[in-house]
Amino acid sequence: MSFMFADKKDKTIEVKKELDPWNILIVDDEESIHSITELVLGNFHFDDKPIKFFNAYSAKEAKDILNKNDDIALILLDVVMESDDAGLQLAKYIRNELQNKMVRIVLRTGQPGSAPEEEVITSYDINDYKDKTELTNTKLKSTVHNAIKSYRDMKKLKDNNDTLVKYKNMFNSATDFIFVVDKNNNIVEANNAFLKAVRKTHDNTIGKSIFNLFTKRAENDLKKNIDRSMHGSNINYITEMNFDVLGSRHVDVEFFPYYDQENTLSAVVVNFQDITETILKQKETDALKSKQIENYEQTIYTLVDIIEKRDSYTAGHTRRVAKYAVLIAKELNIDEKEIANLQKAAMLHDIGKITTPDSILLKPGKFNDVEYTLIKEHLVTGYEILKSIDTYKELAEIMVQHHERYDGLGYPNGLKANEISILGHIMIVSDAFDAMTTNRIYKRRKEVQEAFDEMVELKEKQFHPDVVDAALIALKDTKVDETNQLPSSSMEKARFAYFFKDPLTKVYNDAYLNTVLSNEKEKFKQIHYLALHNISEYNNTKGWQEGNTLISKIAKLLLDTYPKYMIFRIHGDDFFILSKDEEAINIDKINNTDFINKTDVSVSVKTEDYQKINLHKLEELEIYFKL
Repeated sequence: MSFMFADKKDKTIEVKKELDPWNILIVDDEESIHSITELVLGNFHFDDKPIKFFNAYSAKEAKDILNKNDDIALILLDVVMESDDAGLQLAKYIRNELQNKMVRIVLRTGQPGSAPEEEVITSYDINDYKDKTELTNTKLKSTVHNAIKSYRDMKKLKDNNDTLVKYKNMFNSATDFIFVVDKNNNIVEANNAFLKAVRKTHDNTIGKSIFNLFTKRAENDLKKNIDRSMHGSNINYITEMNFDVLGSRHVDVEFFPYYDQENTLSAVVVNFQDITETILKQKETDALKSKQIENYEQTIYTLVDIIEKRDSYTAGHTRRVAKYAVLIAKELNIDEKEIANLQKAAMLHDIGKITTPDSILLKPGKFNDVEYTLIKEHLVTGYEILKSIDTYKELAEIMVQHHERYDGLGYPNGLKANEISILGHIMIVSDAFDAMTTNRIYKRRKEVQEAFDEMVELKEKQFHPDVVDAALIALKDTKVDETNQLPSSSMEKARFAYFFKDPLTKVYNDAYLNTVLSNEKEKFKQIHYLALHNISEYNNTKGWQEGNTLISKIAKLLLDTYPKYMIFRIHGDDFFILSKDEEAINIDKINNTDFINKTDVSVSVKTEDYQKINLHKLEELEIYFKL
């Protein structure tokens, strides 16, 4: 049997495909009913959302669709299909077995007598009952509109109820202590955790003032912040509070304004999060970290102490560089925290020398190419030592740059200009200034102004121009201590002897003579050349051991006789003597000693006014004295 709708004038409009449509299930065994329904409702929208059709031609097909889709808003259901009551049995299945009370069911029948309206609506929980012959286009749209509106409202209510239940469960199961107070500071709700903490029941807490549950100090804090939150502020702070059951606890307290459905601020939600364990663990972690840092610092500064004990120049140098760096940084208005890091980095900038061999580290003279390559390794070593410690990673980045150059010709990474940090640039200038103004065995120090002149000359080459300008101001009153690398302690003397003393005779060697000639020539008035004659023949006759013994005795005689003179052994058999006065060398006394008289060996001396000959290298002396 087929039925036509009374009003057939509505135009067909293509259904737009849009997101989140209202799902309508048409259940009817006649294809024409499906087609006409879709045609009439093709342009239907509710709440700006279109509809989507599902089609079933039997109750069985409808069950399959419903089992796969739980968001059907409306079912347009025929009664008579594969059986006389197939539609009614489907309605019963939906309500009882699927427990779906949300979907709206509109029964459409062409045989109203077979399914009386009042009985059907009551017995099968049908939402509407329509005779197909009276269901015009307009009435169909009106029916669908009302049904979907009902579905929407019921879904909102269910969602709200679900949300309410969800948040109620969350509220009561939360481990945080939560309560809600009204404008009169009375508790209107409290969760189980809060009630347990204050040793109260729900009944004797609700409606009571919050201010008889805490200490006076806590009450004052609560009142002040509840009042602020009542004016719309979200507030958060950490404090310590006493609870009846838990005792003293560290809590993170938050205050949230609560707005009702009319958007009126009517209450404040207060949330106490117990962070006691977190605080205690953090304190333990901080204490452990502090101890680790202390241990690291002890280790690091022990290494620095070892270096200083190995090399007295390094000890004074690191302290001076740190002092100069701080003065320059302050002139440049560097942040105090960064200045503190810069000072530490300066104190540690030569820590990599811990792995530098003594033969290089302690060498008072200039390095050869191989030695220079090795000494440069102290930067990489120091960087690796410091960067392995979290606390010192920033220091490592500063320290590793102190031999870079503004023009990119430095080491270890060849950085230039702004690739070098400002603290690195300060270290470069400070390190160089100290090197310029410190006496070395192989080089006299510069006066402060001389150092300034060289720094200005090296602007944009070795040094950052702004840092040089700051240094000229910051270091202008610097009083440079008179320093040198001459030995003072027994250890330094032993080190000095290793490099500059002849191991056989204990007088100075020719390497040190070159250094003295270059840097201290103005101190001496005379130079004496002592030549040993027939020593080769003596060695050939008596042997090298006896020859060495004789040379050692002559050297000892010179040291004993002229303790204030500088005596150097050269070429194995001869000596140079530098004196600060004009006293002559008593050559007869030397030749008349018993150990020389018994041999064919003799000693001669040639003396010159050192300031007049003005020679600065051993090679020049060799030519002058025709050696």
